[in-house]
Amino acid sequence: MTKQLDLTDIQGNVIRAYGRFGYPVARYVFLNIRDSELGRAFVAAVTKRVTTSVEWGDGEGQIKQPNWTVNIAFAYQGLKELDLPRSSLIGFSGEFVAGMKDRRDILGDDGASSPEHWDPIWVGNRETRERDVHIFISLNARLPALLEESYQWLVSVVAQHQGGVVILGGHRADDGQLLDYQDVQVVMEDGKPTSKEHFGYTDGIGDPVFEGTPNYDLNVHGRGKQMADGSWEPLATGEFLLGHIDEAHEYPPAPQPVLLSRNGTYIVYRKLHENVATFDAYLDEHGKKYPGGKELLAAKFVGRWRDNGAPLVKAPD
Repeated sequence: MTKQLDLTDIQGNVIRAYGRFGYPVARYVFLNIRDSELGRAFVAAVTKRVTTSVEWGDGEGQIKQPNWTVNIAFAYQGLKELDLPRSSLIGFSGEFVAGMKDRRDILGDDGASSPEHWDPIWVGNRETRERDVHIFISLNARLPALLEESYQWLVSVVAQHQGGVVILGGHRADDGQLLDYQDVQVVMEDGKPTSKEHFGYTDGIGDPVFEGTPNYDLNVHGRGKQMADGSWEPLATGEFLLGHIDEAHEYPPAPQPVLLSRNGTYIVYRKLHENVATFDAYLDEHGKKYPGGKELLAAKFVGRWRDNGAPLVKAPD
C-alpha cells in the first residue's frame, strides 16, 4: 500500500527542488524578532501564503502552479523569541540548538572559513539579540520581475507588523556591497538556465525519494534504497520528516507536542565560496597528461560524467 502524506501540511521546498520546476531565481531573507506577540502575528500572516507540497496541475486534488513560492524556517533562538514553551524547546536536536557558529570546530570552519570572515549578518549579538537570525524566508520565482514582486509582498507584511520583526541586512554581494537579502540563481549559459552546478556537473539527479512523495515510482531508481532482489524502493519517510517511521523502524527524536513537529524537518543554510577557476586550471593542467583527457579526470572525481551525469560504472568511456 502506498503511503499517503498530508501534502497540505508539508512545505513545498521539502519535496520539490524548485529549480527543476521552472524557478531559476530565488531570494533568501532573514529576520529578527523584536516583539513576541507581533512576531507570532507576522508568522501567521506569512503562513497563509506558504507554498505547500500539494501537486501542481489541473487534475483532481491539484492546484495551479504559482508564479512565486514562499517558505519559512526558524532558528532555535527564533523559536524562543516566539515564546515556544520550554517543554517543546528541549525536544530539538543539540545541533540545531547550538547553531553553526558554536559548532565551527566540528564543521571545519577555521582559517579563511572562520566566523570572523562570514558575511556580517552572521556576526550576531547575543547580548542584545537584535542581530541574531530568527526567521528564514525563501522566495523562488519564474522570472526576476516576479521575484521582486514576491519580495515587495514580504516587505509589506513586515511593515504591517512594524516593531515586531525586522529584515536583517549584511549579505555581501559580489562587488562587496552589503544587501538586505541573498539573491541566487541557477547556473546560466548563453543567457539560459542549466541543470549544472558551478563546477560543471549535472545537478539535481541525486535528490533522495522517500515514501509518500508524489510519483516516486517514476524516479526512485538510484535515489531510494536497493532491495535484496535488486529492485528499488523509496526511503522511509522518517528519514526526512519528523513524526514518521524511519529506516530503523523508529520515530526519530522530535519536540512535543506532535502537532508542532509532525511533517516538519531540519534544513541547513550555508553560503560557500567555490574555487571554480582553481578547479578548471587543475583539470586543464593535468587533463593533458591523463589518459582520456580532462573530462574523464573530472568524472573520476565524483564517479559521474559532467555533461549528463551518467555513472562511470555504467558508461566507463
